[in-house]
Amino acid sequence: MPVKSRSNTETDKALNELLAKTRRVGRALQAKQEGEPLDYFHLSEMLSEFSTANVYIVDRSGRLMGYYWLPEYKSKALSESFRDGVMPEEFVIRMNRCRDSEIHDEDAFLFDDDYSGDKPEKHLMYVPIIGASAERLGTIMLVRFHAPFLVEDVLLAEYLGMLSGIEILNERAKILEQTARNRLSVQMAMRALSYSELESMKHIITELNGYEGVAIASRVADRVGVTRSVIVNALRKLESAGLIESRSLGMKGTYIKILSPLLLEYLDKPDSNFI
Repeated sequence: MPVKSRSNTETDKALNELLAKTRRVGRALQAKQEGEPLDYFHLSEMLSEFSTANVYIVDRSGRLMGYYWLPEYKSKALSESFRDGVMPEEFVIRMNRCRDSEIHDEDAFLFDDDYSGDKPEKHLMYVPIIGASAERLGTIMLVRFHAPFLVEDVLLAEYLGMLSGIEILNERAKILEQTARNRLSVQMAMRALSYSELESMKHIITELNGYEGVAIASRVADRVGVTRSVIVNALRKLESAGLIESRSLGMKGTYIKILSPLLLEYLDKPDSNFI
């Protein structure tokens, strides 16, 4: 990667500035509340300030996690893509090819607005976000005008890429952990139902035909061959478990809202396959 050489004095100054910047990033992350997700837009803003560049943080699929533009920069082409929260596909393909931090100035004008005069000097750098076992998690992309990237720009971007990778993996672990807890809650609640109550709930869900609707308990009871109280007890148990909300509408029936999509998944498969 081509970088500009420095004298010893300039190098010492650059290293001290880099140290100060990394400490600022560290303090910002330490101020984050426990369980609070990382603000990638704020992280992009900090990196933009440090590097004087436009900054984009993108996951592997192209989802835009955060970005920050220099005040004088505007792009209608990119803005249209960002409305959907994604980076243009061509950028995603190119950035995912990079396994190390790389300068790709030829990509700097992709999806940019047309210039009326000569194009300005413009530089682009891809910094991969790598997880465990060399898994590609995303990319930090920096675009700078008028001046090439220096070694400290690469080091700082890679440092933030490492922090982003750790955060992405932490968020993934939290989601998996929460999903496992939710599945266990659904299993416990459903196992508390009798066979008649479980069969009744399957018919209730079929009648709803979605996540909410109105079911007539007496009609379902006749179809299943149970008493209305069986359905009432089943609904009460599931509501106590936080899986549904229900409200009597009198003669019109009972309004039911499914709060956990996992409830529908459970009813669609045997308990032994619900893992």
